[in-house]
Formats: sequence, C-alpha cells, structure tokens
Amino acid sequence: MEIQENNIPEKTEDKKEEKKSRAKRIKDRKPREKKKKKTGICKAICRNHRKIAASLLIIGVFMSLFAFAASKFFSLYPYAITVDNQPICYVKNEAAADDALNKVYDEYSKEKTDIKVVSSNKRIKIKKADSIKADSQKIVSSEEAAECIRDKVKTTKKEKRPVEIIVISADTKEKDYIPKPNYEKDKTMLAGEAKIKVKGKKGRQKISITYKSVNGKIVSKEQTAREILDKGSKATIIKGTLGLPEGEDWRTYDGDPVFKDGAELVTTASNYIGKVRYVWGGRSLKTGVSCLGLVKAIYAKYGIYLPMSHPGMKRSGIGVSYSKAQKGDIICYKSHVGIYIGNGKMIDATSKLGVSIRPVSRKKLVTVRRIVR
Repeated sequence: MEIQENNIPEKTEDKKEEKKSRAKRIKDRKPREKKKKKTGICKAICRNHRKIAASLLIIGVFMSLFAFAASKFFSLYPYAITVDNQPICYVKNEAAADDALNKVYDEYSKEKTDIKVVSSNKRIKIKKADSIKADSQKIVSSEEAAECIRDKVKTTKKEKRPVEIIVISADTKEKDYIPKPNYEKDKTMLAGEAKIKVKGKKGRQKISITYKSVNGKIVSKEQTAREILDKGSKATIIKGTLGLPEGEDWRTYDGDPVFKDGAELVTTASNYIGKVRYVWGGRSLKTGVSCLGLVKAIYAKYGIYLPMSHPGMKRSGIGVSYSKAQKGDIICYKSHVGIYIGNGKMIDATSKLGVSIRPVSRKKLVTVRRIVR
C-alpha cells in the first residue's frame, strides 16, 4: 500500500495562510475608543448642579407656600369706602365695596339707561384698611354700605360743600320721524287756515339722549345723536295769507287766539321777555320791536290792530284812570308805551333791555287806554 506523503505539507501550508489572514483582519480592525473616565473636577461640578437644582426646588416650594399664606393673611384686611380720605364704612373685600358703589350709581342715574361717567365733587374711593384691627362688628354688607353712602349724601346737604355724586348716563330709543312738510300759499284763504294737499308718511328715527343726574335728580337732558332709519315722505300743506298780521310767518301762523281778558294778553307778552331785542320802528317779534311795535304785535295776535304812532295809540280804546288800570291796558307816556301787568309794572321794549318788565312812572304817565272788543 502506497502512502501519499505529499498531502501533509499542503494542510500545514493552509493553516499558516489562515493564521496570516486572521492576523491581518485583526490588524485592519479599528481599535475601540476607550471610555473617558470622569475626572475629579467634573464629578464635583455634577454634584454641585444637583445640589443647586434641589435648593431651587426647595426655595420655589417655600415661596409658593409663603405667597399662599400671605394672600390668606392679607385677605383678612377689610376694605374701606372713603370720602375725602375719611372712612365712612368697612366691607369684607373689594368686590363688596364695588357692589355698594354700583348700587348707589344705578340708583342715582336715569332709570333704564347705561352709565357712562361717574364723578363727585369729593373724592369717593375704595381703599384697603391699614390693619386687621377693625372691629368685625363695623364690617357691613354691600347693601348696608350703599345705604351708608346715601346717608353721607343726605347729611351734607346743609354744608357749604355737600357731597355731590354726578352720573352721566345715556339711552337710545326709536321713535316716529315726521319730515318737515312743504308749504304752498293761497292768497284767497284767511291767514291761519290750512288744508292738506298731499298726505305725508311718518318715518322712523333712532335718538340717543344723555342725562346728567346729581344725587339722583336729573338736572339736564340733551339729545346727542340722531339716525334717520326711514325718511318717510313729506306732506304738502296749503296755508292762507289773507289778513296775516304784520311780523308773522304765514307758514307757522295758526290764527288769532281768543281774546277773553287782559290777563291772557299779558301771558302772551310775557313769553317774549328777554327774548326779543329792541329795533327802532321794529314790528316783528322775531327780528325786533320798538315800544309801539311790541304793543301792536301783541294785540295783533288777538285780531286787534292798533295804529303805529303815539298820537294814534293815545286815542285807541277808552281812557281809564291809573287807579283803575287792569292787566292788558296800554300805558302811554309822551313818546313811549307799554302793556300794564299789574302791581305798578308794565312790559315794554327799550333800547337797553329789549323786551322786559319795568315799573310804571306816574310822573311820565299821560293816559291809560283800555281796548274793548
């Protein structure tokens, strides 16, 4: 039997090649990075960070507890309602104080209006009390505090400077809008007579009104805005001009009032006191009158037409003595006239005062004329 001797060396060579290949792979492999070990300084810093974080957490918890305790403590302080820095009552908290003031403001404003501004001649404020020593029996409800404020207003009425609570409120509402009519003249119709040529139609408007109240009493009312929602349509009215009294506007003249006695005439004349200026020779109660023009215009309203001269005025009606003068009689001086109103006074027109009331001068009196109709 033959032995194959040459096979043994081949196996040995294969093993050598395998070892070389393995050694090369190990050599080519990247070495693993070794973990860096923390130095002593790094360890110290990490430990300090943990301590700081823990300290901050403890401080945060402590501050939260302190704030909670403080809020509870200070909530024990009552609130004072003051007038010129003088407390008039105490309530348990700010909300109760606000409620008390609002109750008063609502009561002192026009009913069913929106409050816009509140002011006072004396400072009314809400203020936290200085300590918790205030007697608990002195702390009142918001209703009682509101009554306390009202009492303060009432008790100062006799003072030189009483408390005044001023409330400005506003209201907006809708109402009918009537457009101004067109007018046409008719010279054949008597002045004051009218007839409708074309019927108009009502529209709608929104009006804003502002009210001013002082201690609950309305002292002024003003229309601040108006919005026309529906213009409607204008009417056309025919007005007469026949016999129109001098100085009257044919569009607005509604005819003569019924003349019953001089008292009614005096009432009519009184409506022009302080409203009509003096104009030499003037006859219009709108643009100005003289003394003659005033008497003539007032009597003309009752369908009585007097002469525009002093001699003519002195001859009008019947003469009466001054001791028997009645309201509505004409007081005649040499070159001045007026309407007697009783108690030794008359309504006349002068260059300095316009239409006004003045005492009758007996020394200047020439005659008293009574117009009988």
